[in-house]
Amino acid sequence: MNNHCLIIGGGGFIGRNLTQFLLNSGFFVRIFDRNDDDLKSLDQQWRSQLDFVNGDVKDSQKLIESTIGIDTLIWLVHTSVPSTSMENVEQDLISNISPLINFFEKLHGIVTIKKFIYISSGGTIYGNNIYSQPIHEEYFKNPISSYGLTKLVAEEYISFFLNSFNINGFILRPSNVYGEYQNLKNPQGIIGHAFKSIMKRESLPLYGDGSVVRDFLYVSDLSRLIYKCIEYDSDIKRKIIINAGSGVGYSISDVVERISSIAGSKIKILKMPERNFDCSYNVLNIDKAKEIFSWEPEVSLDNGLKNVWNWIKNTNNV
Repeated sequence: MNNHCLIIGGGGFIGRNLTQFLLNSGFFVRIFDRNDDDLKSLDQQWRSQLDFVNGDVKDSQKLIESTIGIDTLIWLVHTSVPSTSMENVEQDLISNISPLINFFEKLHGIVTIKKFIYISSGGTIYGNNIYSQPIHEEYFKNPISSYGLTKLVAEEYISFFLNSFNINGFILRPSNVYGEYQNLKNPQGIIGHAFKSIMKRESLPLYGDGSVVRDFLYVSDLSRLIYKCIEYDSDIKRKIIINAGSGVGYSISDVVERISSIAGSKIKILKMPERNFDCSYNVLNIDKAKEIFSWEPEVSLDNGLKNVWNWIKNTNNV
């Protein structure tokens, strides 16, 4: 098994959880990021096994140097979220696509990594699903936010470059990932912010009437799927695109009610106009992940919400 991993953008929410999961599984983990604040909460036992490289993805030479001795590279970094990506579409494109292209161009001819895993977005690249049925990987792509569009463009460039390299490539398309260590200062993630509104006794902005349907994936289940990709053994070098979700849809109103019930406190809703970059229905078909990796989510929404609530109550992040 290839057990030396480099996580680009590993200092954030998903990276913090993935790092602990991989370290706990016996991996060597190197993180390339501008910020290690979230990683400071790791137990000393894990921090001593972690190699942190402070750098910006725009520094492609430093990025290339960080791949030395690495078997699997996991690209998590993205500079925007759906709501902020529309503020400067040009900058969203430049800041997310240019570093990726520059990295691959410098990597050409000196590649040592055996696997490349890109975390895309199943929640945004498909756009509005007119059939209101779980979306499979071959469903047509029609992103309605710059965030989803840059994720899709990144997928295409990765596919283009991987054709030149003798490595396996995996593109994972997660739904709405939630869990401990979410950055509650970042305007993304209804679950963390709903619990935060209860803790701070503030109103929760709810865009539209709450009827939009979403697929929620607990972060440890995403970490397990990434681990499955790392473990995947094949002599055939190819690219595999996989949806990563629960396969079950919940309306935002339903989720808010569940959160209120778990916290034992009614959430005060601040009604906001519907946003044009919010898909009305987004639930992922995960049959492919089940078939290839024998993977499916282990954490139910209610249990995941309870875990987040316990974390929120014991964190200073609110």
